Order: sequence, then structure tokens, then C-alpha cells
Amino acid sequence: MWRLHVASALRYPWTLVTPGVEAAAVWIPPGGVELTTPEEEGLEELLTQAAGPKNAKAILAIYDQLEAARPSEPCFYLTLLGVHDDHRGKGLGMGLLAQSLDRIDTLGAPAYLESSNPVNIARYESVGFSPRDTFTVATGHVVTTMWRPAR
Repeated sequence: MWRLHVASALRYPWTLVTPGVEAAAVWIPPGGVELTTPEEEGLEELLTQAAGPKNAKAILAIYDQLEAARPSEPCFYLTLLGVHDDHRGKGLGMGLLAQSLDRIDTLGAPAYLESSNPVNIARYESVGFSPRDTFTVATGHVVTTMWRPAR
């Protein structure tokens, strides 16, 4: 799944990584899409093969919730901010986020993200994001959507 999403995002010049690829920030620009139409059309089959029909259906339901929560206003969408376990706590992810936001601010564009980890809410608030809404997925996990206005 990560290969699909990250490879799809690489069509945009908005994927930033640290020099040793310990961390990555993957953005979809305004008007961009995470998955192309053929990728979307093959998603259910890919999920079914990887996780079985029941889990595929559950995952697709979460995708639907995420899609429904996204703002209609054009914005940059942070689809992935990740740090390798061996490098967490060194500020690498937040460094990439700050670098990304500087680029986005230069364009005067807003930014959006979803967080499924409550610990990260304060981190995102520290760089100008505000909670927008929350929803709960079938597993019980709460997702917080966050918005950062154009600067």
C-alpha cells in the first residue's frame, strides 16, 4: 500500500526526504490526486489480494471517510509524514514539515492533513495547523482533520 501511495505521489515535486531517507514528507498539491483513475480502479482488487475481502471492504470504508472529510477548497494535502523507527525523536519529521510549509507559504496556499495519533496534534498545532473535525473509524480510532490557512 505504501508503495502505491508514495509512487503515485512522486509524480509531483512535493516529496521531501532527509539525505539518508530516514524521514519523508509526501504532499499532494492543489488539484492533484493521490491515486490516478486506473490506480483507484485496481485498489479493491489489490486490497482483497493483500488482506482478504472482509478487510478490503473495511479499508475502503475508511478511505471513503477520509475522502468525505477532505476540504473542498484547493490546498496542499499531507498524505504521509513518516520517520524510520531508528530515527524518531531527532526532529527529522518536523524539520521536513517546516521545510515543506515554507515552500507552501511562498505560494500563499493552505494545507490540510489527517492525524490518527493524538500525540501528533500538538506537534501540528505548533506549526500553525488547527483541528478542524474528528471522525471515528470502525476500529475505534479517532482521526483528527487539521487545517493551516494560507500565509
